[in-house]
Amino acid sequence: MKLTREHGVMAIVAAVLIGGAVWVARHTEWADEKITEPPKPEVLRDPDHRLKQLLTRLGANVVAPENLDQLPPLAATLVLSSWNWNLFTEREPALRRWVEAGGTLVVPNFGFTRDGFDWVPVKARVDKKPAASAAIASSASQPAAPTKPHAEDDEEDEDADDEVAKPLPRKLGVQPLRCPGVNEPDGVAPAFGFARGYATCMYLGGALVASVLPLWALDGPRGHVIVRVPLGRGSVTACSVDLPTGYVDLLDHDNALIAAAALQVRPGREVWIVRGEARPPLLAFLWQRGAPAVGLFAAALAFALWRGARRFGPRIAALPLARRSMAEQIRGTAGFIAQRGSPALHTAQSRALQEAATPRIQGFDAMPIGERADAIAALTGLDATALAHAMNPALAATLNRHPPAALALIETARRRLLNGARNAAPGSEPR
Repeated sequence: MKLTREHGVMAIVAAVLIGGAVWVARHTEWADEKITEPPKPEVLRDPDHRLKQLLTRLGANVVAPENLDQLPPLAATLVLSSWNWNLFTEREPALRRWVEAGGTLVVPNFGFTRDGFDWVPVKARVDKKPAASAAIASSASQPAAPTKPHAEDDEEDEDADDEVAKPLPRKLGVQPLRCPGVNEPDGVAPAFGFARGYATCMYLGGALVASVLPLWALDGPRGHVIVRVPLGRGSVTACSVDLPTGYVDLLDHDNALIAAAALQVRPGREVWIVRGEARPPLLAFLWQRGAPAVGLFAAALAFALWRGARRFGPRIAALPLARRSMAEQIRGTAGFIAQRGSPALHTAQSRALQEAATPRIQGFDAMPIGERADAIAALTGLDATALAHAMNPALAATLNRHPPAALALIETARRRLLNGARNAAPGSEPR
């Protein structure tokens, strides 16, 4: 085979690629890196999501009400994480009676939510200079902190060293890696059959002090971190700061074992988790509690608005103006007299005369009958004496005291007032 120029170029390129690969292999190092996946949306929405999953897998029945309006059964465990659970005054005595009757109460953040728990024989003690968990060394091989140049700073360091407790001893193979662990102290019944230590990074700056002999406890460098005390026939489990169960903390170290021990999880046991005091919106609450009253109020309000709204026209079509015939007038008057009697006709005509005279004569309503007759006679040209006699209410007392002439005179006066006629002849009134 004949070597060509192309063969030489290909050989050079291959040599460069091989040399580059050898150089990369010698100057690089492959290492495995653990990448933590971000929490799922349901975990971000509910900090107790993974705790509920753990309890369910352990056989417990989890109930998560929105508030503490209703207490759980006596055989259940109540995990009370709500900051304003005692918003209503009747809550505290009801909760105490429930515990004393045999309920199991767990308060995950007893060190901060002591309001309403004065009846629990546990007190929280927070040190003046609490040390963070990460500041405690996990082994004696760690280098000492550099000294400060000032004497005052040295004295502060010595005080801080006295307050910072030493790491807990290793028990049953539990290694306090980066964080100090917690142990079940002597004298209490262990949660899982034998005393042991738990690896955890929960905050250990505070401690709890029980005034009675505890049933179970976990001790940190400063004292009880979690303690369970008897109260009546029930018990209260208090945690100094917070149980390491929120969001993703439950899966770190031995936090799941600590949660199971604090909550006394058993197959078939009911666990209530109350974290807040959620309430439905005001309108929804009113509809749930008083739907009939709300519906009636809405109907009354709609009717009132409809009645007071501006209208585009009359409610009914206006009837055409027309003059009644003499026959209709006679039939109407006869029907009125037949139904109500002639005294009612006299009363009706007197009222019609008053309605016509009131807007035309000033102070007409306050005048006696004689003055009314004089005022009307002055406007209509009628005889005042005859008009006063016709307007006398005594004519309506019996059927024999109101001659037709009196009714005709009242009607004549009314029509003349309406037409504005003066000094008209008695027979010239309109019909």
